[in-house]
Amino acid sequence: MNAAPRVQLKTALIVPCFRPATGWGQRLIERFTAFAKTQPGEVHVCLVHDGTPGGLDIDQLATVQAAIPALTYIDLPTNQGKGYALRAGMAAAPAADVYVYTDIDLPYTLDSMQRVVADVRAHGGVAAGERFEDYYEGVPGFRKGLSRAHRVLMRTAFRLPVSDSQAGLKAFDATGRKIFLETKVNRFLVDLDFIARCRGQVDVRPVQVALRPDITFTDFGIDIVRTEAGNFLRILIASWTRW
Repeated sequence: MNAAPRVQLKTALIVPCFRPATGWGQRLIERFTAFAKTQPGEVHVCLVHDGTPGGLDIDQLATVQAAIPALTYIDLPTNQGKGYALRAGMAAAPAADVYVYTDIDLPYTLDSMQRVVADVRAHGGVAAGERFEDYYEGVPGFRKGLSRAHRVLMRTAFRLPVSDSQAGLKAFDATGRKIFLETKVNRFLVDLDFIARCRGQVDVRPVQVALRPDITFTDFGIDIVRTEAGNFLRILIASWTRW
């Protein structure tokens, strides 16, 4: 009897971007290449441009496309928000064993990315990045306060298995992808929407992750806070309804 052919493992990496920092293309190439070398099969990238005024630098984009042949590029004509862009990328991603999403600069350490993917390969379900306490050392004051308050609410109001839903590094299997595509939030709280919808459907495990030391943070504007406050209440009500 002939042995069954070895299945080629595949990882789909979804990275949205809006007004990426200067030099984004080279950083993406370097960090993606380092990550891809740690994986046992092909890594396919879905790069979603979320309507930056004036578009992306076409020279950098061409360089990225040449350096990463396994790449799908999606160009949204107007800015829709992180959640919308991630769903667009997730819908376009090829069938994979593991789906991962993070920001275009791949801000988490290589070890962190390896750990969330390895966790899903070993256990299935969802591996949700959870940042160490030292994450707050470089965060602006207002943003730091919001993040810490959010963690308290995750434990009390939502009673979810992770306290840091907003860490921008998550990995999951095909079931997790299906749930993610059901999310409704278009902006930053899509992470919370996703984790809340996973309750009772798929196992969610926190995995400790760390940011690269050269990452800098910006503060949130009041308009974003207002929008996300409304999203937070809608997610909370929907979550209670599903219990």
